[in-house]
Amino acid sequence: MKKPLLVGMMGLAALCANAQTTAETAKDLIASGENTFTQDEAKETTVYFKYTAPSDGKGQLLTITKNNESGGGSFTASVDGTTGNTLPYISADNGMTTIIPVKAGQTIYVIARINTKELKFTASVKDANVDGSSTATAIEATKERFVVPVNREGTYNEQYQYWSYNPLPTYIKYTAQADDVLKMSFEGYVANAKVREGENGEPKSFDLTSNYNQTTYTTTYEGKLNVKAGQTYYISCEASNPLYATFEEVVMKQGSSYDLPFEATSGANTLPKETGKYWYKFTADKAGFGVISSEAGLPGGTIKVYSDTYQITSETPAASVSGQFALRFATQANQTYYVCIEKAYATDADETFDMTIEAAKAGDTFDNPIALDSHGGTQTVPESNGTYYYKLVVPAGKYYINVNAPKGISDAASGTNTNAYLYNQQWGSYSPMVTGRTGFRQYVENSAETTYIIAWQCDEGTNGFAFNYSLDAVSPGDVATDPIAAVDGENELASGTEKYYSYTPAKSGWLNIDTEVFIDVTFPTYPNSSTNYDAVKSATVTKTKVQAGTQYLIKFTGMKSATTFDLSLTDFAKGESADNPIEVAVPAAAYDSVGVTLPQEAFDRWYSYVAPKSGKLTITTDMTSGSGNNQLLVKVGKDGTLQNFKGSVQTGTTSEDVYSGSVFVKAGDVVYVNLVLKDAQKGKHLSFVIADPLPGEDASNPIKLTDGDYTFGKASRTAPLWYSIEIDEPCVLNITSVDGSANTYFGSNLYATDGDGKATGNPVAYANSNYDYTTGKQSCALKYVVNGLDVKPGKYILEVFETYGDTPVTISKSEIEAGSDASKPITLEPGSYTFGASSYSDVHWYRVDLAQGEFKLATEAGNTMYAELYATDGSGVPSTPAVAYSTNGYDESTHQAYTELTYNVDGETNKAGTYLIKVNQANEGTAATLTFEKAVVEAIGAVKANGAISVNGGRIEAVNGDPVSVFDLTGRIVANGQGSVNVPKGIYVVRTQGGKSVKISVK
Repeated sequence: MKKPLLVGMMGLAALCANAQTTAETAKDLIASGENTFTQDEAKETTVYFKYTAPSDGKGQLLTITKNNESGGGSFTASVDGTTGNTLPYISADNGMTTIIPVKAGQTIYVIARINTKELKFTASVKDANVDGSSTATAIEATKERFVVPVNREGTYNEQYQYWSYNPLPTYIKYTAQADDVLKMSFEGYVANAKVREGENGEPKSFDLTSNYNQTTYTTTYEGKLNVKAGQTYYISCEASNPLYATFEEVVMKQGSSYDLPFEATSGANTLPKETGKYWYKFTADKAGFGVISSEAGLPGGTIKVYSDTYQITSETPAASVSGQFALRFATQANQTYYVCIEKAYATDADETFDMTIEAAKAGDTFDNPIALDSHGGTQTVPESNGTYYYKLVVPAGKYYINVNAPKGISDAASGTNTNAYLYNQQWGSYSPMVTGRTGFRQYVENSAETTYIIAWQCDEGTNGFAFNYSLDAVSPGDVATDPIAAVDGENELASGTEKYYSYTPAKSGWLNIDTEVFIDVTFPTYPNSSTNYDAVKSATVTKTKVQAGTQYLIKFTGMKSATTFDLSLTDFAKGESADNPIEVAVPAAAYDSVGVTLPQEAFDRWYSYVAPKSGKLTITTDMTSGSGNNQLLVKVGKDGTLQNFKGSVQTGTTSEDVYSGSVFVKAGDVVYVNLVLKDAQKGKHLSFVIADPLPGEDASNPIKLTDGDYTFGKASRTAPLWYSIEIDEPCVLNITSVDGSANTYFGSNLYATDGDGKATGNPVAYANSNYDYTTGKQSCALKYVVNGLDVKPGKYILEVFETYGDTPVTISKSEIEAGSDASKPITLEPGSYTFGASSYSDVHWYRVDLAQGEFKLATEAGNTMYAELYATDGSGVPSTPAVAYSTNGYDESTHQAYTELTYNVDGETNKAGTYLIKVNQANEGTAATLTFEKAVVEAIGAVKANGAISVNGGRIEAVNGDPVSVFDLTGRIVANGQGSVNVPKGIYVVRTQGGKSVKISVK
């Protein structure tokens, strides 16, 4: 029996033995009517019902229908009353109905999990064949919905105590009424679908395709088969759960759909004379390239090749061509391909086309490219659509690779997908260096001779176009990584697509570039960057702000011929930099509020303000957002961090940008303000208001909080609220939002304090927001455990850095519940458990006492968790980072994931003792088994001779007075003591001072 870990109460308890709460006390199910269960209060409970199907028949379908008024509950079925050996079932009507196939004479347990006071549901049964394990017991198919049961073979793992299952085929019988097409529709995924004519026919696989219904949000899997009147067919398939199916004969023409295609052969194939789409199925007998050709034309038509049904349903063919029989596509041996030929015009007679497979040629694959001349030249691509590969060997050095097809490629708007790609052969074909429709020009830098692959993806229908290729050696200034050093005054500027120069100013100021008016000048932020420094162009001069000692790139484009440019450096005017700001005058008589009138023009200015006293300085401008790029940037001191004082105010449905913020300053601090106005605005001002900080506005003057109800006011990153909380003894600090409030979110950090009561280091806790999809309510909470061990009582500082307005909260302190913290773990012993829900914001802790041996915590297939194992120090809390982490595996038999946490206590590096398991993530009801395989030294005589311990009746003594730890053979600790312990008769494992484990017998 699994032991549930009731983390709601954070205690370890066994299942209650009340009526109907165990398989042994299960109540007989009312098979045709209402079933009920009532408990004293609403709580999580597992309820059992028992049902036995009549033995005289083929079986039954048991239907469970929930009653919404009682909360419904969730239902499973089991053959033995355990959750590990459950029966497959159908869930219908959005989970309101559960349909369980029950074999003739079979006894099952219906298990309901509820969290309400009362459970009500209706049961009904219907006779049905639920076997289908052979052709003799096959399910009779009908055009009405019928149930396809599941057959499987179960294996019980004794070591880890869980069931695993291998699927077995379920057989369905159908007798054809006419020479038609049988359309089979399954309302769930099935695998290994096969059909045989008669009971002894040869089974043949057939394809199923998925169809998603946008209205019902359901997926069905459909297959089609040609059938003959009077012939009986046996269809077999495998599934993980029972499902509904319908079988219906329909009139369809061979070749009219991809799941009823013509079988194409190597050589000549027939294309009907009528217009329409015709599907062919073709299996390649070898790797190479498939070729579809014909003497006939295909005006207005298309040919598309697909390698799987997903490509068909997503309309992404592996290859296609329009208007002609000229298609070539790569093939893999034994791969099935679907060919769709759409014929736009009827012909007088059926036509033929050839389908063949030819060996790959040079240029067909990335690994077998056509070699190009390193000196450049012209190459012509084949006429057929496809991708063709060419290699170009480039010497060591810096070069531009140029590829260009001057004609033969239609405009991009035509819809063809012709493109050229460049790859470094050594890097493979996963990601091209560059791509272009008609070619490219790409810079490469090689330390040694390097091979590059040029790939042409040709999609013009009839290709055969020529492309030119060449190598251009790179000169200084051709690339951003090798710029020419510019000098003050005149510089030579060669003609070309683009040229790069660099310049390092000796002083801060304006860098001015004067050149031809049609030449574009930019200042990239770094080589090959897509961003540039802000620049201003007036007539022939382009300028940007620069800082002394910083190297800048200058990029020139649009040169028609060789020319020159002049470079000069001019000083910043007053206010153009933080080094030369406009000083804000602060009158001695009225220093608390100072205003500056802004000019009616676009500008980028720096102001400086000297704080006349310590306090809270609020800086505001009434400018509007204008073009959206206006800024108010503030820093305290030249080396301070620049803050963006831009916010927004919501008025109804309209949001308006505002420029205001506050900083805390000391008397004499210099505050630098960078005001950027991109558009001229009339009558705007910049203001500085200094005032004494109010309680809560600064960490040095927090508002003291105690248990009770509070309201956090409006807070932001630039104007947070600060509080202090005194914690006198170990407890859990809880700060929670108030249900039903207009505002519930409070972004916040909790800090420990130093000896002076000031916040230190990184936050120790932060608030988490949560949305309950069941109730549709948003909540927010901060929880912190002060356990008195590694987390000490004392003063804590709370920073509230974001709210959306007045936010009510409740502050309380509660006891540390078992399992909620490392200081109060739940003790586990070897056995099976059901874990409660855990998350990173609500972790759970468990204790295991390990002797020398192998520890393992393994979930059942279909259950996963994330857990960590920690060693402990003398105080019982983690002494090191985690010593082991859980890993996930995949059970091939059940096709489900599972989790394992393992650790080997070798007694040397990994000592025996107390360990903690931290469960960071787990769903409610996660089933797992804890095992411990001991590595025991059979050395009673050796231990006595060694003198480490002695056995005197029921007394185990350590000769040197060392600590003694005694375990029973399940790994559970029996006794701890200093020098000696008393134990009853039995066989035990004793851990010695050196960490060795020995097995002894007490008689």
